[in-house]
Amino acid sequence: MAAVELNNASVKYGRNQALKSANLKVKANTLFALCGPSGSGKTSVILAILGQVKLGKGSVVIFDSKSMQNVQIPGQNVGTVTITP
Repeated sequence: MAAVELNNASVKYGRNQALKSANLKVKANTLFALCGPSGSGKTSVILAILGQVKLGKGSVVIFDSKSMQNVQIPGQNVGTVTITP
């Protein structure tokens, strides 16, 4: 089972395309790191997974649920670091 899936996810900030048809699948019970150069969309991926940014296209699936409202994420097992540009 996948803990997190991004399916053709797209995010725009005004005219800036942060993600274009991004796909990601993270299996449950695995350690995952999201690395890349500045401006590559790492923060946008995290914000999409957390439901803090609206997708223009695509979907985010967490533990087989397409709605973040139906998901209980154990806070002690989830860590995030985000920046505000």
